[in-house]
Amino acid sequence: MLSAYSGTLTISEGVTLTVRGDFAIAAGGIVHNAGTIDVSGSWSNLGDFSDRTGIVVLSGSSNCITGFNTFNNLQINCTGIRDIAPSGGTQKLWNTLTLTNGTFDVRGDDLILLSDIDGTARVAEVTGGSMRGDFTIERYIDEQDGWRLLGAPVNDSATIEGWNDDFFMSGFIDTDDELSTFTSVWTYDETDPGPSEDGFIEPVSTADLMGIGEGFMVWVGEGLGTPLTLTIDLTDSLVSGQQIVTVTYTDGLENNTEDGWNLIANPYPSDILWNTVTLSSKVTPFAYVYNPTSKSYEGYNQSSGRTIPSHQGFWVKVDSLVSELDHIGTVTFEEIDKVADGDNFYKTASTNEIGMTLSGYGAYNSSRVRFNSNASAAYDPMLVGL
Repeated sequence: MLSAYSGTLTISEGVTLTVRGDFAIAAGGIVHNAGTIDVSGSWSNLGDFSDRTGIVVLSGSSNCITGFNTFNNLQINCTGIRDIAPSGGTQKLWNTLTLTNGTFDVRGDDLILLSDIDGTARVAEVTGGSMRGDFTIERYIDEQDGWRLLGAPVNDSATIEGWNDDFFMSGFIDTDDELSTFTSVWTYDETDPGPSEDGFIEPVSTADLMGIGEGFMVWVGEGLGTPLTLTIDLTDSLVSGQQIVTVTYTDGLENNTEDGWNLIANPYPSDILWNTVTLSSKVTPFAYVYNPTSKSYEGYNQSSGRTIPSHQGFWVKVDSLVSELDHIGTVTFEEIDKVADGDNFYKTASTNEIGMTLSGYGAYNSSRVRFNSNASAAYDPMLVGL
């Protein structure tokens, strides 16, 4: 057992402190971690633990975490159950939770995956461990108020009420203004046979469930035309493992460009690489992400190296490929699709395309020219985004 009773213990970058037993920080003790602390026993903190750049590895057998801790990178690699003791204190994470072995049980207090202007905590690819219990996952949002596409990286027992306490909602039961004619949250039903705008569906109440991989169009803000800086959060068990989202093409009354639009979302508490997400044969390879700053859509091709953050909703299009027959497709997300967090909500990458932006007189639009040796003069929905 190693105990820090008083004074300061500093683990420098590149240094590993291995504790074969319990690790305890007593009241008055201070630990600064820029290296790695590997603990096989219980972890207890009644003092001051600073860890914005280090790694804590919890190995060994079944033991508890107690105290108020804010970890940078937390790795669970145990042979049994590593849990947060009931009433044992709030645990927070700035960067990455990695599960390689054993079960991480959040049974006492929520583990909070933090988010701010610099980044958002995540759960890395789960390679062998598992997690259970309720986590709180945050998402920092700034810029102006307005419409955004959101999703819930938690299991499907979460409800819209999880967002209702974070920002203003209106137009349906239990919102801030139930009687308003302005509905601030919408889902989408592709199977509606009318024009594409007819597919939007307003919730019944804030008790409506949020499905895994379901996208939402949400007006986020506290007042029209006001600058926006807030952190939204959801509390539930987190999504892990393979997730298959069903998408459809329904031949409606309008032309093909109006049909096949599905509003989905990244299901994971982590960024994902769009290139590696598996699409069935008639799902076009573009993720359409709404940019609330420009108030326009950006099409992410599966060859562009773009990533989609946690909490991010987006559109995909299922195409009839000339037949115009109703069709059911799938978008399959795997743990291996996860990647490290980057800038909140918008990412950059080297791509084989040229972007062009036109703006003026309050209007803004963008387009991308992509280079593909398989392209032809004819429109091909699998190569050309809308």
